[in-house]
Amino acid sequence: PADVAASALLKIYEQCNGRNWERKDNWASENVPLCTWEGITCSDSGEIIEISLRTNGLTGEFPTKEVFDGIPTLTALSLEGNDDLMFSFSGVDKVTKLESLDVSKTKFNSFDGVNLYFTQLTEVYAAGCGLTGPFPSALLDISRLERLDLSFNHLTGELPSDIGIFFSRMELL
Repeated sequence: PADVAASALLKIYEQCNGRNWERKDNWASENVPLCTWEGITCSDSGEIIEISLRTNGLTGEFPTKEVFDGIPTLTALSLEGNDDLMFSFSGVDKVTKLESLDVSKTKFNSFDGVNLYFTQLTEVYAAGCGLTGPFPSALLDISRLERLDLSFNHLTGELPSDIGIFFSRMELL
């Protein structure tokens, strides 16, 4: 499993311009524990549970499928502030353990697929992404969602009729 996780992390580094990141301590270093790589948090048992690469100069397309296939223990992902980073839920084909996602101020542009494999989410931050169109109704299917930030986007149209049930369980909107 450590080799699979290392491959997933290296895919982020290679695909998202890791050589030019602002903070990249231990990334792509051989014989260095993954838990010591910049922005990686592990559980007491050594499993990767969080990736936090906020405002770090990531560019390109985040390898979502490879990350969630290679790091099934991931519960938190923060990519906020990487203005030239694309993120999507496409390609993921099994339920993840992700509880917290922050893609604010990235090139994230669609919640398509979020309700299929990201059902454990309790927090979603997607502020300032340039989202357009109607409220992403796929979010209504995520029963554990308690915190949602879609501020500074360009959502238009009417809210779904069953949104009252959604709002009743929210702590932060």
